Amino acid sequence: MLVEGRRGTSQALLAAQARLTELRELVRLKDGALPPSGATHGRTITDEATLLKTRVLPKHLGWGSQALTKALRATRANELQSSLQPANSGIHHRLPQPAAQPRTETPVSGSGPSRKDVRLYPDIALSLLREREVAPGRLWLLLRHLDSNGRGWIEIETARRQLTGKESDLRVFGWRQMRKLLARGESLFWFRDGQRLWLRSPLNVAAALGVDRLSGRPVALPVSVLLQSIGLVRAHFYASFHSGRNPKKTKAAKAAPISRSTLQALCQTSRSTQRQYEKRTGVQQQRNFAIGKKLTVADFQNQAWDRGRAALRFKDRAGQVGRTGTEYTAWQLPNSYVGPHEAQSRGRQKRMNRKLADLLMKGMAGNDKQADHAEPAGDAGGRLFFDSGATAAASYNRCPDQGIYWRGLGSSTSRCQVWHWLPPQASFGRHGADD
Repeated sequence: MLVEGRRGTSQALLAAQARLTELRELVRLKDGALPPSGATHGRTITDEATLLKTRVLPKHLGWGSQALTKALRATRANELQSSLQPANSGIHHRLPQPAAQPRTETPVSGSGPSRKDVRLYPDIALSLLREREVAPGRLWLLLRHLDSNGRGWIEIETARRQLTGKESDLRVFGWRQMRKLLARGESLFWFRDGQRLWLRSPLNVAAALGVDRLSGRPVALPVSVLLQSIGLVRAHFYASFHSGRNPKKTKAAKAAPISRSTLQALCQTSRSTQRQYEKRTGVQQQRNFAIGKKLTVADFQNQAWDRGRAALRFKDRAGQVGRTGTEYTAWQLPNSYVGPHEAQSRGRQKRMNRKLADLLMKGMAGNDKQADHAEPAGDAGGRLFFDSGATAAASYNRCPDQGIYWRGLGSSTSRCQVWHWLPPQASFGRHGADD
């Protein structure tokens, strides 16, 4: 009886040792590879292989992860304890269960990026349009997108594989075209040292392009747009200016009116091209009208002489301005626009503007521009459009020789906005519509 008991104990010990050897071999596996045949002393590991195949884990949680190794060891130890425990012993040991692994996203790899947007400053986009540097500028944005860790550099071979590889989701051109763009954007967007591309920051790029101030909000430009034709990329660069002037995308435009001539000066794009860009990108337009004094023959003649074809008569049939049925002099203002992109927070934009002022010396290109292109300047160089009558009156008290406008309450629709006008004390200001 004693010999039989020792034999049973030795057999159980050998079985446990074989099981432990099998578990050690499973832990040493890399990337789900199975051990060589016969390495488990004749036992099968179908259940472990099935577990490895069905468990989908990110790369950073592979067999080198301590947290994952600890969890798998606890799971296998529980199974080993259950297999070694006799069925009729009535003893059940409860081992601690592994904590559930958090669900994480797969990092950027050759299959495609995890981020969907790039941060674009509208003033930089307009400068790229003016300087005809849209093509290398697009490459610069794509390289910054590939630099997901924010190191400021990327290997040339990695950029070539991602942007020119036939199997890559980010393929946008061939290697020959990429070499030309790399040479064209040297020192403006990046520097090369043979193996790496050292990317310049948006602040340095803005200073190199002559941008003296970042006025609008940055926008989220989809990466998929950068992979389209260069004409569509130009259209979105133009539309980003309108998106940056509207903090939130609403049915009615909240930005101040801006004329076609001002837009043409900002991006060096003709009026017909502006309309094509707006149609391709889905920029929404809103017409604006200003209401003046009660209609008299003398006042209407002065308005017609001063504003040309923009002058018109307005009859208040609903009584929104004054008594129902009263006629007023009115004129059409430039349109307002709503861009298709999502506006982002300004973040460190104030600090960037201070650094831009230090980088740009007086007399360089860009110092003679307006400080803020969001709203046209009046005769005295002040602000013209206000959201409320109180702010408009405060500005008028500081500069009474300039006419000002404020937004009419309850008169805004998705297609039309009525503005009230306070004339200057000296004379009328010239401001008509050119759409």
